[in-house]
Amino acid sequence: MKILNEGHREKAVCPACHDIRDVVYRYRPYITEDGDTIPEVLQGFCEGCGERLLIPPQSIPKIKPYYQRLSKTQEYKVPSVIDDILLNIGASIKMEKPETFKSVLRFYLERTSRWNRIDATSPHKLGPASTRLSFRVDEPTDALLRHTTRKLAINKNQFVTLMFWDAKDRLLKNTPEAEAFRTGTKFLHVPDTATIGKINASRC
Repeated sequence: MKILNEGHREKAVCPACHDIRDVVYRYRPYITEDGDTIPEVLQGFCEGCGERLLIPPQSIPKIKPYYQRLSKTQEYKVPSVIDDILLNIGASIKMEKPETFKSVLRFYLERTSRWNRIDATSPHKLGPASTRLSFRVDEPTDALLRHTTRKLAINKNQFVTLMFWDAKDRLLKNTPEAEAFRTGTKFLHVPDTATIGKINASRC
């Protein structure tokens, strides 16, 4: 693992700026979704707008214990083809299955424009939900998933099914969103069991 120091620079896609921006790494307090503060965490910030974009692997041990305390095992029943899509997305970014699932889930939930486009009328067209996916997901992320599924008037199994069916066209092909997703996962854009939404939400 490459150890970065404060002041390290690179480029990354900034969702707020809708462009590739310079990223500079700084030690700043990491504010959790519950308002707790983890001091002196190295994070990459957009030089244009100040949004937090990246968290390098070396920072994960500082914040991972907090999220592990919040995580619970969740089970989703999906058609077999969804498991194939999940595995292929993981292979494309060289990430294990649980981390791939959580990264894709956060990627969709963090922006209304992503989950709002899925076709909530067609999960039955993909076949019987005969495959079980079981992963640890933190409570804040699961709460946001419940909130989203209520808006779409579908259950969590249907949302996961439709999300990955949509992702096959957006994350497995050469699209701007695929590039944003790959950039986000390059430096563990979200830590293991971390929640979405706030990871890019505050200027620390």
